[in-house]
Amino acid sequence: MSWHVPEEDLRAYARGELAVPAVWSADAHLTSCARCREALAEVSDPVALDAGWERLDAELDAPRVGMLEALLVRFGVAGHIARLLAAAPVLRRSWLGAVVAVLLLSVGAAHAVQGGESPTLFLALAPLLPLAGVALSYGPALDPTYEMAVVAPMPRFRLLMIRR
Repeated sequence: MSWHVPEEDLRAYARGELAVPAVWSADAHLTSCARCREALAEVSDPVALDAGWERLDAELDAPRVGMLEALLVRFGVAGHIARLLAAAPVLRRSWLGAVVAVLLLSVGAAHAVQGGESPTLFLALAPLLPLAGVALSYGPALDPTYEMAVVAPMPRFRLLMIRR
């Protein structure tokens, strides 16, 4: 190999102070260069080196923030709610299921009170119909993010209201 990680970069790498693109480059090089690994072992503290690896893993595993999510956060929506709302394009099938369920429930409630009776039942159920439609459509069969919703650290009713 003609290029090796400079000693100053190895020291910064060992301290966990090397910038992320340089860390990636150093990691890629260290996997195939025994000479640089030996030099790193001479200048590094194993605890600091482990901290650097953890920082790199955290940087690589961090989710990318999309344009819609960034815009929602800028307008004051909490980050975890913005992430949930930004995932909505994936949920088109669930949304379509919710719309169909709301329409069917509305027609059913309207027919139930059509016999000349007072529309009290319909008026009582009308605000709940969209919520019921959304709740029915976001189940394991239709919702591609069902597992994420099950483990979400928020009450299910609040999650349901956010999705509505």
